[in-house]
Amino acid sequence: MELKDKLEILIKRNGYKKTDFASAVSITYRALANYISGARTPRAKTISDMAVLLGVSEELLTEIRDLLKEKNQ
Repeated sequence: MELKDKLEILIKRNGYKKTDFASAVSITYRALANYISGARTPRAKTISDMAVLLGVSEELLTEIRDLLKEKNQ
């Protein structure tokens, strides 16, 4: 699952409105919309802030664990 899909699910699951979530991580609604559409990729600091707010690890959002598994096979 891609970052954009995970964001959409986790934002809803945590009960945030997209505008409120964007504000809470100090980004514009437009920036969040670009991340969710897949048009842009968030910076590392933004990913970290989103992960904290959503109660998940940065790795879960960015799929680092999945990439490491593929690399080791």
